[in-house]
Amino acid sequence: MTSAVFLDSNVIVYASDHDDPTRNEIATNLIHGLDRDRTFVSQQVLSEYANVMCHPAKLGRPASEAIRGVRRIAADWTVLPVSTEVVVSALEAMDHWGLHYYDAQIWATAALNRVPIVLSEDFEHSLELGPVRFLDPFHEGFDAAELGA
Repeated sequence: MTSAVFLDSNVIVYASDHDDPTRNEIATNLIHGLDRDRTFVSQQVLSEYANVMCHPAKLGRPASEAIRGVRRIAADWTVLPVSTEVVVSALEAMDHWGLHYYDAQIWATAALNRVPIVLSEDFEHSLELGPVRFLDPFHEGFDAAELGA
């Protein structure tokens, strides 16, 4: 069994992006190995995923494909809300750790929901901020055993 994990949008997008076969394989294998009941995303992640999927300068896929993906994500994992408390905690994290707002919102959502691991390429690998540890699954030092309970 794995610890509870929060998936950032970049991991999910790479699982849908066949233009980068190395990252696609890593993301796909990682996602398939996670415990569905202990995997979390947020409303923010769903929005970021939809934007990247449909944006013409990014993946440029039709909205219908993004809709299928959003529905699949929401069916497979718990979607956490972006509440007032998350927004306030994110703002506090910006001041405390110097994070950019949307990175701080990822941290706040995980921290407030007691999800100890965030999988994302947007943070330094193995960075610990309070109760949350960030792991970059595309980093050469990543070991899936770090997700153990």
